[in-house]
Amino acid sequence: MIEKVLVSRCDRLGDLVLSLPAAALVQQAGFDVTLHCSSYARDVAFWGLANGLYREVWVAGQTPPAGLDRDTWGLALYDSKITMEAFRHLRLRRRFGPYSKLPSYLHYDKGLRQRRSRVAKSEMAYNLDLVRGLIAWAGGEAPVFRPLPALRVPADWQAPRPSPDWVAVLSSGGSAKNWPVADYLAWLSDHRKAGDSLDFLVQGVDAQARRQALQDSGILQESGVGLVEGFDSVRHLIAYLAGAGQILSSSTGPLHIAHAAGVPVYGLYPEAPLVETFARWKPDGYGHGVPVTKIAITG
Repeated sequence: MIEKVLVSRCDRLGDLVLSLPAAALVQQAGFDVTLHCSSYARDVAFWGLANGLYREVWVAGQTPPAGLDRDTWGLALYDSKITMEAFRHLRLRRRFGPYSKLPSYLHYDKGLRQRRSRVAKSEMAYNLDLVRGLIAWAGGEAPVFRPLPALRVPADWQAPRPSPDWVAVLSSGGSAKNWPVADYLAWLSDHRKAGDSLDFLVQGVDAQARRQALQDSGILQESGVGLVEGFDSVRHLIAYLAGAGQILSSSTGPLHIAHAAGVPVYGLYPEAPLVETFARWKPDGYGHGVPVTKIAITG
């Protein structure tokens, strides 16, 4: 009999993209997988569903799918309050997760503690180790992980504007580090070919200031240069990024979405040995062979 597993990652867009390979590995091991996600990241979850990575999606705050019961195995890929509430709601008897903080020892029946995992391995690799721990606890053996191919975008997910040759994501917030607008412009002037179209995707806590800096620079008056200030839905964002030629971004959701879609990405990462480094937060888990280029931020 195939066991049911509820894989929960209730976090941001990029975090969920890096969790999809782990959910797929649970399914490859022969389990019946439901992915539990935050409402904000629901379109990323449905993107994975459309690519056959798991059987069902449960969006936090909605009624759980039929068939989930106390005998379902719970796998937390991130120690979040929303995940714990879902496990308690279902009264799961078998809960596995990361032993990252003292209270987590009370949340899970079995867990995995990985020393220095936040700086010594990628987030995607950490998720895979959690999957292997769950499968071992269930008495099985995890299959060899094979990186996922580029995720296909459903035909009815249409971007509301044409995708350009380049997208520069001027986002800020969370642990992502960023350049000043002038550094973006200097780097793009050296790498863009004459005639390449370019969009600046401006979002985050300092969006207004970055929009003003772009306007002051005069680049928005150039032919083929556009300003994008968000989309009505994440699926519009996914379709837009998947159609782009190349992406320049700090380590945020758009960078990881683009990589999962098979688009070449240039990622901004600090050199300091902190948790937001390339070693931990690099695009990972997708084996399409499209390049990922690290751009080091110093200072």
